[in-house]
Amino acid sequence: MSKLRCPECLILVSPQDAVCPQCGYRFRTEQFERILPFMKRPERQWESRLSLRQRLWGVLRIPSVTFWDIAHEPDRRGPALIFLANLAVISLWYVALAMHVVDGGSLLVYGFFGVFAILSLLYMLLNLFYFGVIQVIVNYSGRKGYLGEIFLIGQYALLPFLLANLLSFGLLYAFLPYTTFLNMTTLYLAPIWLAVYALAGIAMIWGAFLLSLGIRERYRMPSETALLITMSVTLFVVVVAILVRLTVIPFI
Repeated sequence: MSKLRCPECLILVSPQDAVCPQCGYRFRTEQFERILPFMKRPERQWESRLSLRQRLWGVLRIPSVTFWDIAHEPDRRGPALIFLANLAVISLWYVALAMHVVDGGSLLVYGFFGVFAILSLLYMLLNLFYFGVIQVIVNYSGRKGYLGEIFLIGQYALLPFLLANLLSFGLLYAFLPYTTFLNMTTLYLAPIWLAVYALAGIAMIWGAFLLSLGIRERYRMPSETALLITMSVTLFVVVVAILVRLTVIPFI
């Protein structure tokens, strides 16, 4: 297949590219942008980055514009806040759930801060694994991806996961039976967990869509390629997490 020359930077590009992989010159509107309007690429020139408040709100309201901005200049403060907030909510989960278990205090000898420290390590490892796999695939596709910048962009994509965790915590607090369970295994079999898992699934799919916008803009790749990468890796990580959960629960 013959290549085309970018009129902006003059490099040879594939006819399948919607934007130039080097300078970002826009050649055409992708089919994905027509089918899914929220994935439409901004047509204006980038000038200066949005504030932290605008980025956090924009991830939920105008994700294509927001991740276009984040991809141009990733920041550290927003990702750090989202990362720590997710950790805090997840830690509160385990502290609160242990109160429903016989001798639950023995499971959490160090209380909230002990759980927070342990989950920090596990959550960081899960993040590094998730975004590391994405980096490998991005590099394999011919773009030069870096784990650090993918991590920073990806934390904004985990904002729906934070919202789902907050909502799930409220649901568990309101609807989990006020009874004492023999162990964590029987606790996780309570019917309310179906709603919690549904929220987590929706949040992961939503986050994969958002991350595809950031990956697409940062590495100037086709929308379908970015979406295929994030969706496939997310599905893979979810399956691994389910297998780990099924293996680990009996020993909690």
